[in-house]
Amino acid sequence: MRTEILLKGLGRLVASMRNRVGNNQDQLTQSRVFSGHQIREVVLIFAICILALSAVVAFGHLTGTKISHLTKDPLVVTKGRVYLGMQSNFGVLIWWSGAVIGLFTALLLRQRLASSFLFHLSLFTAFLTLDDMFMFHERIWPSITGLSETRLFLVYFLWATLIFFLGRKDIVRAPVLSLIVSVVFFALSVGLDRLPNSQLQTLFEDGAKFIGQVFWTLFIIRTALSHFEKTEQKMLVR
Repeated sequence: MRTEILLKGLGRLVASMRNRVGNNQDQLTQSRVFSGHQIREVVLIFAICILALSAVVAFGHLTGTKISHLTKDPLVVTKGRVYLGMQSNFGVLIWWSGAVIGLFTALLLRQRLASSFLFHLSLFTAFLTLDDMFMFHERIWPSITGLSETRLFLVYFLWATLIFFLGRKDIVRAPVLSLIVSVVFFALSVGLDRLPNSQLQTLFEDGAKFIGQVFWTLFIIRTALSHFEKTEQKMLVR
């Protein structure tokens, strides 16, 4: 059975290579440096960049903040040592990696229902990353909504619960152990935050959060890989 599947897959690969060779001239024409599509793409992205920079300038003007304080690295502005916030920065990078991989996979598999769960989970992860970077639940949201951190955590929990409930069929086939470990350590980090502040308490609290981030991202990556494997198997069987 595996031999037949492999032969079918090789046959499709050979046919695909023939089509690519046959359409080589068309591909060369479409890949011109100054094609209309690429020019429109460059203009659009350039406009978005200018809009983003304009938003930074406007924000600085409204808040009375120096532009350099918004554009430069925080350690340059504060003249801090380069390793300050090292673990937090690694956690942000790990979370961004999971969010990007999940969104990319969901867009590639957008015709499958499984991609919907991965898409919303990755968006939620991106939001958590922004929250971690700009201290949403600690400073911004309480000042805007008047809600305490505990109630904001409850909102986040309900949001995550809704995502997992709607994607419950996909979770059954996903590497659930990584998800369970991440949730346990996130809950542990929140619980440790209620203890009296000390160096040891901070180590355990932030350490538990970091471990949760790693396993959360692992869950997204493993889920994305499982979707790719299922799609590949279906293509080979056809």
